[in-house]
Amino acid sequence: MTVTVTFLDSSTVWFEIEAEVLSRVPLCGITWLQHNRVQRLLDSINISFVPYKPDMFPRAVPGTATPFAVHLYLVNCDDPDLYKTSVKKQLSDWLAVIGAKKNQEPLIVYLGAPDANRKQAPSRLFGGSVADRIKSDFAKTNMIHLKPSHPKDVSIWNEFFAKLRELILASFNGKLLQYDEDTRRLDAQRLLPGWNYCQFFILKDGAACTYEFLNVHGEALMQYDELEAAFFQNLQEQGAPWFQSFGGSETGDDSHDILNVSRKPYRDLILQNTISIFDFRIYLFARQIQLLIKSPNGVVEACVRAKKFITSFARTLQEYSVGLVPYFTESWVYTACMSVIRHCDENIAESNASATAIPTSELNAYEGVKAELLHYARMQLDILGSASDLFTSSIHKVKTEVNAMMEHSTGNDGSPEEKKFPRETVSNKELKDALETAEAFDSLYLSISNRAVKGFEASQRKRTALLVKGDIASLYFHRAQYSEASAIWEQITTQFGGKGWESMDEAVLEKLVICQKELGRFGPLVDACLRLLATDSVKDTEKYVDFINGAAHDLKAEKNANGPTFAEPRFLKVNAVKFVNRIGNEDAHALELQIDNYLSKALKVQKVTSILAGKESAGLTCNVDDVLLNPGSNIVRLWCEKVSLAGMYVVESVKLGVGHALLEYGFPKSGVRKRSFHVFEQAEAMLLSVKVLPSEVTMAPHLYRRGVTRLFQVELSNPMKPIQSASVSAIPITSAVIPTITTATIQIKDNQTQTVIRQEDTPVKDRQISIPAFSTNETVTFTLPLTLNDSDVDFVSVKFVIVFTTASGSSMDEGGKEGTLSKTLDISAVPPLKISHTLIPRGSGILLQVLVVGGSSVPLRIDGVRLHGLKGFKVLDYSQWGDSLVFEGQTHSLVYLLEHSDSAFPRHGQKAKVVIKYHSTVDGEFL
Repeated sequence: MTVTVTFLDSSTVWFEIEAEVLSRVPLCGITWLQHNRVQRLLDSINISFVPYKPDMFPRAVPGTATPFAVHLYLVNCDDPDLYKTSVKKQLSDWLAVIGAKKNQEPLIVYLGAPDANRKQAPSRLFGGSVADRIKSDFAKTNMIHLKPSHPKDVSIWNEFFAKLRELILASFNGKLLQYDEDTRRLDAQRLLPGWNYCQFFILKDGAACTYEFLNVHGEALMQYDELEAAFFQNLQEQGAPWFQSFGGSETGDDSHDILNVSRKPYRDLILQNTISIFDFRIYLFARQIQLLIKSPNGVVEACVRAKKFITSFARTLQEYSVGLVPYFTESWVYTACMSVIRHCDENIAESNASATAIPTSELNAYEGVKAELLHYARMQLDILGSASDLFTSSIHKVKTEVNAMMEHSTGNDGSPEEKKFPRETVSNKELKDALETAEAFDSLYLSISNRAVKGFEASQRKRTALLVKGDIASLYFHRAQYSEASAIWEQITTQFGGKGWESMDEAVLEKLVICQKELGRFGPLVDACLRLLATDSVKDTEKYVDFINGAAHDLKAEKNANGPTFAEPRFLKVNAVKFVNRIGNEDAHALELQIDNYLSKALKVQKVTSILAGKESAGLTCNVDDVLLNPGSNIVRLWCEKVSLAGMYVVESVKLGVGHALLEYGFPKSGVRKRSFHVFEQAEAMLLSVKVLPSEVTMAPHLYRRGVTRLFQVELSNPMKPIQSASVSAIPITSAVIPTITTATIQIKDNQTQTVIRQEDTPVKDRQISIPAFSTNETVTFTLPLTLNDSDVDFVSVKFVIVFTTASGSSMDEGGKEGTLSKTLDISAVPPLKISHTLIPRGSGILLQVLVVGGSSVPLRIDGVRLHGLKGFKVLDYSQWGDSLVFEGQTHSLVYLLEHSDSAFPRHGQKAKVVIKYHSTVDGEFL
């Protein structure tokens, strides 16, 4: 809203100054002394300059706010005779009209010519005589004399706008003071007979509009909040005698823009005491929301208030629904929500286009409250679509008695009339078009729902967004679009299934089962049936068990598919009964479980697996395939892998594979049944050994220091049965890291001939090295890198886990059994030879002393030593060390005399390298 300043131009001066004046509005950063008591800083005042006309002022209505504040009379006359004969009379007539306007300030603006012009054209000087006569003739009228020092002097406008600002504030202070006195007087008479709330409303409304002219939206909003509180107080104490009827019966009442206060003459109706309750509440709400939207970052509060009002007033409309057309409430709620959203979006777009962009946090909050309004509007579509036979699966239907009342009206004779569909009664064109066909309905339904989902997700309300997606899935399901519906419901059940939403889960899962069955998706069908059985409240369990058992055959071909994991569904109960230790290496140990089936029909389980934990990170896996769990108690025996470490083992969990899904049952520390068992050791499935590979020992920092990578060799040999396939993972436990590799070179040797019969590169995935098949008389070797984390360690502990599958060794041996070998080995971190050196100057040469200390527990035989790497030096070897033994801790000294013999090479800065060739006396290998 803008403040209006009129101007009357005695000549053509306005056209000369218009550009200068308009370039300085709006007025910004204004200090306002409200009621001459409270100081307030106004951001800006918008001003519009309009030509004066005697008949431009509307009929005075008590309490009505007016935008007129200041009236300008522009004088550009320097001729006393012209002033006397023409200008003076025009001024008098102008003041006769303006002077009658209460709290509106007149201002005579006398524009003098620049000083330079006065000197150049003395006959046209403006002189002080005319200005003085104006001051004398109209002494009680505000006047400002603008005297530019040169033709382009802009300083005069600072003086002009300072005066204009002063008069505008004085005008509005007078108006507000008058409103304050009148409302205080009426409020004090509230309990007297004849008191009229509508008159009180008009005064407060006028004060609010006056504040709005000054962009003081907070004070304006406070006026309407006080009016709303007074309305409900008087409604409770005296009823509503000032209102003609409830209303809502005019054409378009259910479909007009709720924030359009120009649609009806609301203020005139209030002033005449002929307004309806419906129109009054709409006007009061619209003014509140308009002010909130204009307030800084007020769109969030506007939507919050809108949702509160629309929800509350919808209940009032239901109470007065007898006098309304059928489905009036749903149409009005939908229209109101969408109107508020449209106005808020427009305000945000304008803010983003200007320099006052709304912060991201505020936008996210707005998206959340806007989504609530969108969802509420969409719920009205549910009701209207259901009443129009377009969406019978609505989960937001109104009560039966309300539907009956709204859908069936009676004639004058009391006989029931024909049922009316919403498209015949509502006036909202968007709704009427959407209710014509299922395609149009779906388009609007999905559009609003997707906007709500986007808003909820932007405001981090993920669960609410999923609920709205569930409504979308219901529409897809009703339209037999099972693929789209199942995709949404699967996401919902995965993210918060069973977390306090059991009743919703059951309704969703029953439809999800139908979707998966119609689509022929056996894996998801089993998952949905298991989720449904886990709710405990489903009645027809046999049907869903049949679905699970029937899909089991089709799922066997999909070996690698991964499904969800269900934590301890209550339709089964699992206990560990006993552990059977077998004697010998041929028969595996067994774990017996008691599984109680509470379903009314047998359930097919494709695989049962149990994990047992022992000391020192030892683990044991037991499993069995294809188990039929009959109703009641079942004893199931699981076969275990070969045991390499005896001791006490604890049953940690049991997993039942049904389709692609896993039913996992954990065992608490204090279980009712026995869950700890003593497991005897069995012969190892194969031999495992490791050793560090040799490397060149130099005078540089030795290769056993921290951060240096060495290779060690892993050897698998003497398997009890031929191995069909295996995977090896190495996990350092102390002071080392095994760098990541992508491939490993596997060598397979014949144990008798010690020759390599096969060699291949296999991929390494997730640090697991794939091992090809090998027989009982073959040895597998490969190398792995090892990096020390600490230099001061003697050995590194590495845990090896070998998962293998046996091959068929005879006609009586089926093979194909899985096993696991877990073993921790220590790898020596001590270098076989420790080397240090000393340089001693001697004459023109240098003595190099190299100390070699044995570090291997096995004696090493030295085969040769040589020094190389120096250029321009003559080297004399005084040690002649070779073909000798070095024991652990024994020290040998090598002495070399270095004499510089060639000036072409530098005397300093060169590096020498000592190469020692040796081999172990145990295995004879050269290192």
